[in-house]
Amino acid sequence: MVYITRKKNKGKYYLYLEESIWVNGKSQRAWQKYLGPEDKLKDIKFNSLLTKHADNVEVQTIEFGASAALWQVAEEIDLAGIIDAKTGKERKQNLSLGDY
Repeated sequence: MVYITRKKNKGKYYLYLEESIWVNGKSQRAWQKYLGPEDKLKDIKFNSLLTKHADNVEVQTIEFGASAALWQVAEEIDLAGIIDAKTGKERKQNLSLGDY
């Protein structure tokens, strides 16, 4: 999860962009990027900043791309059907075991 963190150092607040991940059941910071002092960033309107510099914005959708690719492969090989055939159990509810 990516979020903005506010940290106090020598009486002033500073903002950081961070991402946390779970490692062995514990939350751990994956990376941290310094954004600047809070008082200077309060007046920035991020929507207008992005529209002014839209040509310079670089976006990576790695997580969505990986999930979509895996979903497509599962559909192509009929993974749900294979799981249903191997488990040998038919469910009376709407979804089969392979669908889960």
